[in-house]
Amino acid sequence: MKKPEKINQGIRERRSHVIFSPESLSHEIIRLLVEAARWAPSSFNQQPWRFIYARREENDEWLHMFDLLLPGNREWVQHHVPVLMMTLAEMVPSGRKEPNIYAWHDVGLATSQLLVQAASMGLATHPMGGFDREKAMEVMRIPEPFRPVAMLALGYPGRPEDVPEGLVQRDRKERTRNPPETMLFRGRWGTETGR
Repeated sequence: MKKPEKINQGIRERRSHVIFSPESLSHEIIRLLVEAARWAPSSFNQQPWRFIYARREENDEWLHMFDLLLPGNREWVQHHVPVLMMTLAEMVPSGRKEPNIYAWHDVGLATSQLLVQAASMGLATHPMGGFDREKAMEVMRIPEPFRPVAMLALGYPGRPEDVPEGLVQRDRKERTRNPPETMLFRGRWGTETGR
């Protein structure tokens, strides 16, 4: 699929990598990525997002996060992914009784900005839903009213010769998207948008 020419470069270049370099990311780069996330819009400006990260060189912390992953994600993450990050949502805003029904939506917006910023910097990323959320609550000592949303692999793009061939094929797989006419309607559901 041809990359769209008229959209932001970070959006065009963003993809879910499975080949990472062992080179780590500095704390400063990680803070910059979170700074991009911090400026995301949120319902009533509640900013329900939080992030926990671990770098591979901080072995125990990284292993705690790695152990939360389901086997399908462990298979490729074990090959050099230098940084794991967990996104979290504050389900009930501080000082309120009612849940924030937009919390996961807003964490998604913030995460998307983080991913686009990373792509614009030439970094490799991969968001993951395949991890044990209940175990994460305990292992990561996550307090109420926060909930784990997703995990992210972060780093620099790696070399195909450093990973098994199956991962090379997966990494090179073409990005595909459903056509706009399957998701955009004009006026009401199922109507064509026109030109």
